[in-house]
Amino acid sequence: MKKIKITLFAVLLSLTGMAAADEPRGPFTYETTVHKMRLPQNMNGTISLRECDDCEYITLRVTSSTQYVFDKKRMRLADFRILVENLRANGDQTMNVTRGDQSNTVIRVFAYTD
Repeated sequence: MKKIKITLFAVLLSLTGMAAADEPRGPFTYETTVHKMRLPQNMNGTISLRECDDCEYITLRVTSSTQYVFDKKRMRLADFRILVENLRANGDQTMNVTRGDQSNTVIRVFAYTD
């Protein structure tokens, strides 16, 4: 009986370790393209993206402190949206979205031309 209790305890302990390992740790950057991304309409909205054609969309919250960067130049969301629309018309450029530590809040959205 004691062996069963010890085995059961070990199994439960290992399961809690696996659950803790799934929690996000530190900032995480998603890589996508302009055609697989929906930019927010305003500074406190959401951004949706998917990393591949078959992937589900991921929705993340943006705030007024989210940074929008185009070719290393930081800018307002409205200006960034215009540049991204131009990228959409001219091809499928790479975009990156950095999610904050242990949250779904976006720290930075950046685009760069090849």
